[in-house]
Amino acid sequence: MLLDDILAATKPQPTEPCLCLSGIPFEACCGNPDSKTPPKEIIIKHNAIADKRCEEFIRYFKNQPKQWLQTGSQKSLASGKKSEFSSGRVTQSIKKGKYSKKIAVLVERALKEIIQQEFNHTLQWFEDPDVLYYTTGGVYKAHADSEYFKPETKSWHKVLDRDYSVLMYLTDDFEGGNITFNAFDFSYRPKKGDMIFFPSDRRYLHTAEPVTSGERYAIVSWCAVTESQKLNIEPPRGAIMVDS
Repeated sequence: MLLDDILAATKPQPTEPCLCLSGIPFEACCGNPDSKTPPKEIIIKHNAIADKRCEEFIRYFKNQPKQWLQTGSQKSLASGKKSEFSSGRVTQSIKKGKYSKKIAVLVERALKEIIQQEFNHTLQWFEDPDVLYYTTGGVYKAHADSEYFKPETKSWHKVLDRDYSVLMYLTDDFEGGNITFNAFDFSYRPKKGDMIFFPSDRRYLHTAEPVTSGERYAIVSWCAVTESQKLNIEPPRGAIMVDS
């Protein structure tokens, strides 16, 4: 199975250094099977969006146009030229309309706060947030947000200048739909108003588990910090630059 190959190239052995770069053995750090807390670099904040605001967004988004998302093939991710539909990603994007600016402000504020307080970095830019819609059968199989896995060589390759990823959940009246961080064996059932923040690289390989009933709405974005080395001189098309 492809996931087995991906995990073999990503997940350390119990006695090897932890993925969070603490230097502590994996099984005694973020890979501790008895731990009840998220791995160190996965930040979960409850009530990041108030219930009233979530409900306001949902009333509007329910009537907005939706579009099935595509996913890049390995070659297209590297070139940035093509995309394709994949059964590994079954989700739709919702047009933000009049809420585009409000959502961008919400995401920027959250990113600045977490990146500064938790990681002592400076936000440089973030991608224009997307609103994702998962209904029954919606899924996004194991993936990393800044790298792709090449089955032929069983190796990872960075293709996007994303340092951190953020998800904000607007609903929780659905079944299934956990976010699972495969290399850590950590799975979380999102609650309405939750925000989940984590590094975008291969260590934080994750899966949006299939929604078995109901509807899951989430805001998603990715960002870069000034301290990181970049693949490209320019930010991606549509990125929102941040004042220092």
